Amino acid sequence: MGFHEKRLILRAKAGDYAAFGELVTAYQDKILYLIYDFVRNYEDAKDLAQDVFIKAFERLDQFEGRSRFSTWLHRIAVNQALDFKRRHKKMKVQDLESSLLNRDEFHDRQPFPSAERSLEQQELRIQLEHCLGEVSENQKTAVILKYFHQQSTEEIAELMQCSEATVRTHLFRAIQHLRKSLILNELDR
Repeated sequence: MGFHEKRLILRAKAGDYAAFGELVTAYQDKILYLIYDFVRNYEDAKDLAQDVFIKAFERLDQFEGRSRFSTWLHRIAVNQALDFKRRHKKMKVQDLESSLLNRDEFHDRQPFPSAERSLEQQELRIQLEHCLGEVSENQKTAVILKYFHQQSTEEIAELMQCSEATVRTHLFRAIQHLRKSLILNELDR
């Protein structure tokens, strides 16, 4: 955490809305993308990201600086996304076409749109998303943070409030499952 960020946090804790606004601006895209990777719906992700920043502002006095501010904020975001998923487990799964349209809409809004992906890449992404739906929430969280958001094992452990060994176990088991599922899907073709 840099000196500027520490000053912003101190000012925000003192009630400076502009300082908190700068923190929101610095982290809003990362939080939105993180939540989207869990809920897979852009509008829900936007709403949840807004909730994350409201909670962060309300609980800013609880941030003690023992972890990085980004880790603290990511923990709130992951908890919000997982709570949302638990509340909406009974919702119908979108059909493939709707899912692809929603994903394309999200990627169109990213600040650095990637080059047009091939159909194979889209199919692989869909298979990965399906496989991630079959692993435990802890395994999914570890994979999303490690491979989609480039968090270190140490950061993930801090965020998930577990040991680094536990994170490595979650990653290992999830990767084992993903490999097995992708191989089986390939054999079914």
